[in-house]
Amino acid sequence: MSDTQPSKPSRSDDRAPQGSPAPAPAGAAPAPTPNGAGGVGPAAGLDAAPTAPPQEAAPETGRVRVRPADRLDAAAIGDILADVGVTQVLAEPDALTRQRLRAAIGDGADADRPHAVWVAELEDRVVGFAAVNWTHNYRQGVDGLISDLFVHSGHRGNGAGTALLDAVRREAHAVGCQRLVLMSGKGGEAYARDFYPKQGFDEHDELACFMLPLPPEG
Repeated sequence: MSDTQPSKPSRSDDRAPQGSPAPAPAGAAPAPTPNGAGGVGPAAGLDAAPTAPPQEAAPETGRVRVRPADRLDAAAIGDILADVGVTQVLAEPDALTRQRLRAAIGDGADADRPHAVWVAELEDRVVGFAAVNWTHNYRQGVDGLISDLFVHSGHRGNGAGTALLDAVRREAHAVGCQRLVLMSGKGGEAYARDFYPKQGFDEHDELACFMLPLPPEG
């Protein structure tokens, strides 16, 4: 999981200003990833991902509404990544963050891409997002790798993390997924609060997580 650093000032949203979030109890936290803003986890067969059907907006959970992300959500997602201290986002210019995220979200919006992204809105403001990659496990079938699950620190405890996982579950059933897989840092709030076990996930102590950083060539 990326090192946590003080977040930089909130950038302007392509859709609407995020506003100043009200303090709230800590809630869901994302799974750590090799590059700090996404990536792969303990799943096999990344070259044989199935085709996912078009995403549909999930129903509201209380005041939280979950819907598929679009390119206009790039700035809001970038703000969330900066809020939770993702090193890559803190180090790069805002314009580069938005450009990179727009490209990733655009890929996920296409029906023939094995990738899906949702955002959670609270009073019309994006307060969290989740990303999942559908992959083939040749022993069991389709796996869903939850590469990102982030909720803004000022909006935790409102059910956004649970609502995002509910959306992932519905899509997983639609694509014939056999299991959902994620990584969660043992020093994070989500792990300390048993967030994922409460959502039905089992921790497997017998499995080791291996990462191989690949620096740019040239």
